[in-house]
Amino acid sequence: MKRISLEKFTLGSVGILAITTLLSRLVGFGRWLTQGAFVGSGEVAGAYALANQVPNIIVEIVIGGALTGIMIPVLAGAVSAKQKQEVNAIASALLTWVTLILSLLAVSVFFLAPHIAGWLPIPAGANVENQLNLITVFLQIFAWQLPLYGVALVLGGVLQAQEKFFWPAITPLFSSLVTIASFWAYQQLLVSADATAAVQGLAWGTTAGVMALSIPLFIPVWLSGVRLRPSLGISAEVRKQALQLGGAGVVTLIAQQVSVFGGLLLMRKFGDPGTVAIFQYGQAIYMLPYALLIFPVVTAFYPRMAALYAAGDSLELSAQAEQTLEKVLKAGALGRAGLLAATPVAVAVFSFLTPVVGMGLMLYAMAFSLTGYGVMYFGQRVFYALGQVRMAAVVAIQTWALVILFQVIFVVGLSFPQVSHFTSVTEVGAQTLLGMGLGFAVGLGMSQFLYIRVLSKVLPQSQLRQALSQTWKFSMLTLFAGIISAYLLNQVLVLFEGVLR
Repeated sequence: MKRISLEKFTLGSVGILAITTLLSRLVGFGRWLTQGAFVGSGEVAGAYALANQVPNIIVEIVIGGALTGIMIPVLAGAVSAKQKQEVNAIASALLTWVTLILSLLAVSVFFLAPHIAGWLPIPAGANVENQLNLITVFLQIFAWQLPLYGVALVLGGVLQAQEKFFWPAITPLFSSLVTIASFWAYQQLLVSADATAAVQGLAWGTTAGVMALSIPLFIPVWLSGVRLRPSLGISAEVRKQALQLGGAGVVTLIAQQVSVFGGLLLMRKFGDPGTVAIFQYGQAIYMLPYALLIFPVVTAFYPRMAALYAAGDSLELSAQAEQTLEKVLKAGALGRAGLLAATPVAVAVFSFLTPVVGMGLMLYAMAFSLTGYGVMYFGQRVFYALGQVRMAAVVAIQTWALVILFQVIFVVGLSFPQVSHFTSVTEVGAQTLLGMGLGFAVGLGMSQFLYIRVLSKVLPQSQLRQALSQTWKFSMLTLFAGIISAYLLNQVLVLFEGVLR
């Protein structure tokens, strides 16, 4: 295989990903602002946020985790060898199986919605019957998001395997626009005193947003030359590879979703009715620097990495892995500085729309997890590309176990009166959100060293550890800049607080 420098290869791909992701994330951020303004952070918002996690968790565990490990490595070899019939066969079989499985699960969630609602935690002080009814209604409508998410995952993977990144990055913008419209419709229906119709409109509008995420992808897939047809057949060799990679992906996502669900339980147990919604608002802000700086670098590298491994070019693979890790570390440091600086402004904007007590503390803490999050994303992609399925699963389990362990320690610890008095964080919701953020920071911070140590073993020709020593000065400089910027912006906002409010 002809060697291509990482800079030449990724410049165009990263540029496309960065620009389209920026547009999608800006509109996505507008979605969260709109949700804060029109849905708020009360009981409806809490039920909506909790119920909306159910299809996401199901998709990630059942299909998303498997596809993360399968799509690029399985398709990359056939794509690079220009085996069109093989690409068509693999893509068709994956789409058929995913749609079938998730459609059956959607029907199951619809009928089991009242029981699922009963299993989910109800926050202290909330109307239990009202919360159960709301969650049930949301679940029965959100269930139909399941096959749509599956379509988006498969078609997005087909395009990325061909190094076509524009459409998978831009369709979230379409989804956010549709969802924003549903938030506005919810508010309008509430004004007309039709609460039942408002909830129905909110739920169906959100589901339509998932449709906008997935259905448009059929167009670029067709234009790329891939021809899809209903098919359940797949070759024995591909099936074996897919099962191995998919198994690792499922284990990885189960570990992550157990951590997510554990976090939900902590927030519902120790927080107040709006804590989950505020956490999700903050998480949307947290994901902006990750999506703009880290995600494009790793995503553009992933198909190329799989192709290099398939071609047996271990030297070039190791060299490009070194360069990519250094870029990820620098991107994480920049993202941390940007998040620290932007937090006072983000909190001020959200506070203008709805109370978000504790979101600022959470974001300040979570900013220190961005580098670890980026290294984790990079490391998992390297493991998948190299077929290191067991290693991918083991390290992922260890990472998310660290996160939930430290979240429990910090959330429970901050709930004690003596600790809250010492930290001056007395609001229940703020204590919980700060604990969640600290858990992310410490857990993911520790995991980045774990990933680099293990990756150095699976890529013995690389010098991955040197990336840390080569970037630490840059990391400290950006940290200092972020802290100073956050302090200055906070002082400006305090000065003009009366005007902003």
